[in-house]
Amino acid sequence: MRLLIPLVAISAIAFAEIFNKTSDNSTDTTATPETSEPPALNASGFISFSSSLFDEIRFYCFLVIGFVSILCNGINIRVLQKQRTASPYIYMTFLAISDFITGMCIVILAMNERLDQFSDHGWMMKTWYHISLPVIYARFTLTTYSTFLLNTLSIDRLIAVKFPMHHPIWCTPGRARIVSAGLALFCAVFNIHYLLRYQMVWKGEPDSQFPYLGITKLGQIYIFTNVIMYLKFLLYQVIPLLLMSTTNILTIREIVKGIKFRKSSTNNSGKNRVQCLGVTLVVITVFIVTNCPSAAFTLSTLIGAKLKRGSALHLLELLHWTCCVTNFFFYVVLDKRFRDDVINLFSCWLPPKKRQLANCPVASGTEIRSDKGQGQTKQHL
Repeated sequence: MRLLIPLVAISAIAFAEIFNKTSDNSTDTTATPETSEPPALNASGFISFSSSLFDEIRFYCFLVIGFVSILCNGINIRVLQKQRTASPYIYMTFLAISDFITGMCIVILAMNERLDQFSDHGWMMKTWYHISLPVIYARFTLTTYSTFLLNTLSIDRLIAVKFPMHHPIWCTPGRARIVSAGLALFCAVFNIHYLLRYQMVWKGEPDSQFPYLGITKLGQIYIFTNVIMYLKFLLYQVIPLLLMSTTNILTIREIVKGIKFRKSSTNNSGKNRVQCLGVTLVVITVFIVTNCPSAAFTLSTLIGAKLKRGSALHLLELLHWTCCVTNFFFYVVLDKRFRDDVINLFSCWLPPKKRQLANCPVASGTEIRSDKGQGQTKQHL
């Protein structure tokens, strides 16, 4: 029910703006001396009205996704820095940084749909002309980077479950940082084709020109474009989705085998807890669910199926970008340590209780209990 409130508000705002625009246009075009009755709304007018309404809703949804992504991933970065420097937390930190910058790119690109409202400001047109293509390149690069990070995280969790004794030796924090940096470099090189296939050009009258995305001569080559599309489909969608699905299934299988073994064993003192296992499994599963429709649409495009880009495809596009937002909520719900750190982060604005207790003598038993509590929070792979 709480999620319905912002959606209803967004729809109401969009409907109000569209209604104002159509009412303004009707006063200019339908008021004639020959007739005093407005013309009836035909089918094409209703379709254009519904299309404009959906564009308004889509615009505000992208703004909400972008701003919420910036806020939530900013909290993720702040909290994950306080966690232990183990390999899963390093991957999750880099994932939060990637989604944080992606949220900024989504907001900037969403404002492009309102660029005509700033036609009187030439400096804004020039600024957008210079930054739009780098922003598009950064958004797709970071999206690919997040996908590869989730694949690496799924492999890391499988190793932690299947080889718990070897995982601290194989998957060290230093190697996790090297892998994350190597993936970032690979994604930056792999997506360089966006800068080669597209360019910004001016469109419109000399007095009111708008920058828009055009295609270069290299991007007009049919074979080059097809090769890029097939590589993107394989490296960005097919292989990552298959790899994450396989590793998730194997990880769950190893967990079930471990549970059966502990039930059949009389000595249950050797239980091992794997760090943030439930969180990563849920995050990866949600990524698979939200990206499968996009992969299906890409496949239909490659095989030549002509699908009309209607409201359903726009909703799938919105569903694809929600992955930048959902991680924070899963961390809070499934990870108690993360939830406690978030509460402590926001409680710093309130009068801290520690300052109230600072003037009171502290017993030695309090320190012992604190040390014991810290020892309980430590987890070993």
